[in-house]
Amino acid sequence: MKILFLIILVYPIVSIIPIDVLIEEANNKLNNDSAKLLIQEKIFTDYNIFPYILILFGCFIILYGAYYNFFFIVQFTLFLYYLISIFIKNNEVLRRNLLFVLLFSFISSVLLYIIYRQYTQFIEKHIHIKKVFSGAMSGCFLILIIFHFIHEFKSDYNQNTYYILLPILIVVFGVGNVFIPTKFAFIPCSIISGLFLIQLGIDSLLGNNLNKTEQILDIIFFIIFTILTTIFQIYHLKRKEKEKPDIINTIKTFVKKNLDITMDNSQNSGEHKEFEEKSRDSFKENDEVDETQDNQINDQDD
Repeated sequence: MKILFLIILVYPIVSIIPIDVLIEEANNKLNNDSAKLLIQEKIFTDYNIFPYILILFGCFIILYGAYYNFFFIVQFTLFLYYLISIFIKNNEVLRRNLLFVLLFSFISSVLLYIIYRQYTQFIEKHIHIKKVFSGAMSGCFLILIIFHFIHEFKSDYNQNTYYILLPILIVVFGVGNVFIPTKFAFIPCSIISGLFLIQLGIDSLLGNNLNKTEQILDIIFFIIFTILTTIFQIYHLKRKEKEKPDIINTIKTFVKKNLDITMDNSQNSGEHKEFEEKSRDSFKENDEVDETQDNQINDQDD
């Protein structure tokens, strides 16, 4: 339901509510008794550029995240951010601390991606390492999505549940993802993280001011969207697998043609060399015959 609101709402051009009013309202709700999840996400409501970035990357990740490793930077950045920012207290320097954590998470993710690119063969050989990371991120983003919906229905939930379930789901999904076939092992992280980014971006823009009916429709729409994007991801992976043999065959054909041309050239050069050698031998024989005839003529003259 929120996604439908976002489609018809070109914020902040069409929006009736100015961004300053939303930020002030969010700040009023954020006191020392606020839910930890709201405190962690305060940075996304304070800077109106972040929601658009989250929605943009969320759309790409939910469609192509399981195939392209580049999106790992965004996923791991938020994964680290939520793990570290859970220890940040709500005080006067909250915004600065959250920005520092976000920057640190982003730099760490970029460096980790560079290391991954350098040791791709090793990681692909030990693919279970990548599966564990992907599963751990799936568990983290799933619990964040669940508590986003819980906050819509009951804003004063027990925060201890959040602190307990977060590490449990990270471990369970991290270990469980190892047993999923490699071909589909990275789809859950792509779907869950993409949905979370979209939901986080929309919540940061529109807030959680929904009635009961809209909240139920929001969950139903969320489930349908999850099913459709999962089907698309599976289709995309299978289509890419079909493209790989074609590319390999094209490369093999190209290499074979080059080899044939090289062999023809080598044969031609060999024949050319043989012809030159025969020519030299014939010239030598002719020279010897000419010299013999000259000697015979000279003897007769004498």
